Amino acid sequence: MSFSLLKITTLYSEFLGLYYKKYPHITGESYKVQSDHLLSSTSEPVGSYTFMLRDLGVDANALIMNSKPLLKRWEKENNVRSNGSLIRRIIRQIADIKPVIIWLDDLSLMNDRVIKTIRQSVPSVRLIFGSHCAPFSRYAAENFKSLDFIITCTPGLTNEFRSYGIRSYLLYHGFDTSIHQLISPVAFPRPNELIFTGSLYQGGRFHKTRLEYIEHLLDNFDIRLFCNLESRSKTFMKKVLHRMFKPVTKLTTKQSLSKMPFIRRYNEFLYTPVTDYSRQLRNKNKNPVFGHEMFRLLSESEIVFNIHGEVAGDYAGNVRLFEATGMGCCLITDFKQNMNELFEVDKEVIVYKTVDECIEKIKWLMTNKKECEAIAGAGQKRTLADHTVQRRCTELIKILSNELNTTVLN
Repeated sequence: MSFSLLKITTLYSEFLGLYYKKYPHITGESYKVQSDHLLSSTSEPVGSYTFMLRDLGVDANALIMNSKPLLKRWEKENNVRSNGSLIRRIIRQIADIKPVIIWLDDLSLMNDRVIKTIRQSVPSVRLIFGSHCAPFSRYAAENFKSLDFIITCTPGLTNEFRSYGIRSYLLYHGFDTSIHQLISPVAFPRPNELIFTGSLYQGGRFHKTRLEYIEHLLDNFDIRLFCNLESRSKTFMKKVLHRMFKPVTKLTTKQSLSKMPFIRRYNEFLYTPVTDYSRQLRNKNKNPVFGHEMFRLLSESEIVFNIHGEVAGDYAGNVRLFEATGMGCCLITDFKQNMNELFEVDKEVIVYKTVDECIEKIKWLMTNKKECEAIAGAGQKRTLADHTVQRRCTELIKILSNELNTTVLN
């Protein structure tokens, strides 16, 4: 079955800023040239999935809703006035593309009002589904019920969504093998012995444990950090909100508080304490890396540290598992219930259950270079065999085809 699909998403604002500084001329190109170039430059899944779906016969497109140059170029080419809210301007583009399936990948779009507007404004649309693998509130979960279904990247999140009455499919992340055509993994020994690249966001079910582990690793190793850190002002505001909210919980019940709109939307953050990043971490941290620069960093690194955010619970599935192993790094990651379904433990990846075990195993890898390289090679072989973007897109096409068939029968 062939169909047209439009994925609507946002990219890291830091990446977009760097991208337009690096390619200032791109804003003068056509909308299609700009869009394809941007998608080929990002390391976020939207690019690799869009191109792979096309290769597999899907008429796939992507709409990057936080790229102002792209939106302005489309409006200029289609003689559309740049007015109205962002959502209204995005819906104009959707109506022009006339997709059969819409894939929403941004929380601001996954609400009842927006989804209803899309269905009413674009008659071609038969399915609207979402994807979400990050923390979310009960308020957001209620809005997800307006979707036809949602896909997630861990069994735990799949089960959690189903417990809310939301139809959900498990679809793990995957590695884009085409990156090897641009960036070849470097032979061992590599320039970087131990690295971590990723986000260290606080509050809710984000990265409290990850932050604690990173602080311990800094005390024991010369680990290179390329992290997204929140600004001091944002951390301060989260601390203030938590401290102001804490006395309120003593005066009333959680059930009563959950009825208040603000509390419903942000309760996971208000209940969670926030700490400042240490001076050591701030001084050690380098700028986060994105796109090809991120893959180049991995290609030059021997050991990559990984730990899931709190939202993952007892199950593994973050994208770093596949990016690091795909680039031939030795991955050390936190043990999860489903880890043996993804990799052979301590042969294709190294796992730990405590911070002390993590430190001990990193020291072992550093002093046993041949074994470290062998594990890296085995992990890469497994990812290239079982965890590619092509395989994930094939799985997604089956899900979408079955869903479309179901809508025809109904």
